[in-house]
Amino acid sequence: MKRIMYALACLVMPFMFFSCEELEGLVGEMDLTINDETIHIPDAVFTELEGFTTIAGSNLKENVAIVFKGDSKGSYTLGLGKDLLSAAANVSNITNMENTLVYVPSSGIEEDGLTLVCGTLEITSYTKNKVKGTFSGYGLKTSILSEGELNFSSLQNNFEKVSGSFEAVGKKM
Repeated sequence: MKRIMYALACLVMPFMFFSCEELEGLVGEMDLTINDETIHIPDAVFTELEGFTTIAGSNLKENVAIVFKGDSKGSYTLGLGKDLLSAAANVSNITNMENTLVYVPSSGIEEDGLTLVCGTLEITSYTKNKVKGTFSGYGLKTSILSEGELNFSSLQNNFEKVSGSFEAVGKKM
């Protein structure tokens, strides 16, 4: 027990000498709203590799990942298009999405996981150590996406509105 307490003290001690303002830049965060439920993700990181940026966040129960082709400030289309009409026209390309957001709740990805199939990602700031932005769009649960034959008419009553913002820390390669 003493060893565990000593180990915890060693982990916490360095942070006792910094103010909250100094720590603020070390940890990112994300807020995600699905329909009317807001989920706070206190830890968000990013990495850029081979032209793709991945932003990942977790609160130990839920996880969120955003992937987009790019490494700079600007607007990006998520999923199959900017809106549901665009997504309907491209539903056959659902397995080839380059830019999307995936939400994995504590119950797992199989039933309640959510993938954005259309929307926009606005990167408002992109530096070598921090990425900030907002997103909005519509997602579908993984259980619906894995049902096999996908067509827009069978999906239209199952879309969930998704929006949020993030500030992620990390390293641009």
